[in-house]
Parts: sequence; C-alpha cells; structure tokens
Amino acid sequence: MQKKQEDVSDILISLIDIDFCEKRKKTNMKRFRYYVNKFQYALNGIRYAMREDRSTKLQFFLGLIAVFLSIVLKISALEFVLVSIACTLVIFAEMFNSALEAIADYATRNSLERHILIQIAKDLGAGAVLITSVNAVIVGMGVFLPKILRIFFKFNYNPLKLILFWN
Repeated sequence: MQKKQEDVSDILISLIDIDFCEKRKKTNMKRFRYYVNKFQYALNGIRYAMREDRSTKLQFFLGLIAVFLSIVLKISALEFVLVSIACTLVIFAEMFNSALEAIADYATRNSLERHILIQIAKDLGAGAVLITSVNAVIVGMGVFLPKILRIFFKFNYNPLKLILFWN
C-alpha cells in the first residue's frame, strides 16, 4: 500500500512537471513570436521608408557615399564611428519626421484648415532633421576634408584651424 501511494504521488508530480514545462514552452514560444513580430514591424517601417519617402532615400544615399568615402580615404575606427553615428541620426530623424507627418496628415484628413499645433509639430520634426543634418555635415567636414585636402593639395594642416585662425 505504501509503495502504491509513492508511485501515485511520483506520477502526479511528474504530470505537474510536464504540464509546467509545456506551459513554459508555450509561454516562451509566445514571447519569441512577440519579438519576431516586433522585428518584422520594424523591418516593414524601414522598407516603407526606403520605398516611399524621397527624403529618407536621399539621406540613405548620402550615408552610403559617406561609407564609401570612409573606405576610400581609410579613416580611423573612431572617425568611422563618428561618421556612422551622424548618418544614423540623420536617417533616424528623417524617419521619425516622416512618421510624425503621417500622423499629422491623418489627424487633419477631414479638415479644410490646418491646425496651428499640427503645423508646429511638423516644423519641429523638420527642424530636428535640419539639426542632425548640419551635425552630419560638420562631422563629415572634420573627418573627410583634411584627408581630401592632403590628397589634392599636399596640405597637412587641419582646415578647421585655418578657418578659425585665418589672418
């Protein structure tokens, strides 16, 4: 009788463990699927931006030119990181601005007049793109201009020093 009770309790414990493991597997699968879906949504957004948004296409193309120049001019790893961050920030700001404009256009789709707050939101988004673009140009000038001047003019000075201390 004692042996039978132990067998029954062992079987029940093993069934509980199996059930717990199955639930855990299902939960892990749901989590995995959740993250796969999030990744898919992100890729859809990038795909849409690259197909439909002219500004994002332009910024991406300019980023590719910067990468090409980085390879040709053999810039240092730190300079490459700076150029990459600047290009990524511009593309991010452009995509964010496009999303903001899409939401603003949706909010005013039935209205004949433009709301001032919608216009402010669009202007702020465009301003963010402008700031990141100017930053990218400054980084690009600081990284690429000295190397290009050295190649063409055998010029060994930092052009930013020349501009700042021009006499």
